[in-house]
Amino acid sequence: MRRLTVGWARRLTKPQWLIVAALALAACSSSYTFNTGSSYFSYRYDFADVLLLATGKSIEVVPIGSAFGGSKDEEGPQLTALMQRTPLGARTRFTTTPDEDTVPNMRVYALLNLNVVGLGREYCREETTPEAPERTDRGGRVYVHFVYCKDDRYMSAVVGSAAADSFETPAMVDFIRLATVRLLPANNPARGNRDRRCRYGPSCA
Repeated sequence: MRRLTVGWARRLTKPQWLIVAALALAACSSSYTFNTGSSYFSYRYDFADVLLLATGKSIEVVPIGSAFGGSKDEEGPQLTALMQRTPLGARTRFTTTPDEDTVPNMRVYALLNLNVVGLGREYCREETTPEAPERTDRGGRVYVHFVYCKDDRYMSAVVGSAAADSFETPAMVDFIRLATVRLLPANNPARGNRDRRCRYGPSCA
């Protein structure tokens, strides 16, 4: 088998070797791939509301669960640091410690490694925090379910995962930033949808 492999390899041209090398590199880095899963929108979602963040205001992020086994105080600032500068530039701010510059009627729930049923709309009602069991058998992936609320109304949600072991893992950085953009897009894919809900996946990107 080794002779066959070596003989096959010797017959490769330089361009073919480059292709093989690229495929091998992709295979080696596959543990760092990420996916954004799906995004969902209420027909009431309006990007004009989000523009408030570009005026120096911030939106509260409420982490529930844990990405890497740390506490909310530890992981919250790391998470919001990855969400910064998306999608509205350097003045966009997300925080886990609301102050006078935080928009009072807007928040994002970050459900980390939890089995959330449906779109997570119940988190917006603020009556009591719904209980969701922790995900098991995650296979080295971190699952994140973002839910954006205005007042007690659900506006949008993003569900996805990344293969990562810390907030510094490149796949985690890319995933959180892309998920933030998809959570707060400039255009509402649900507008005109009869069911007042749109699944935003590869087919409608």
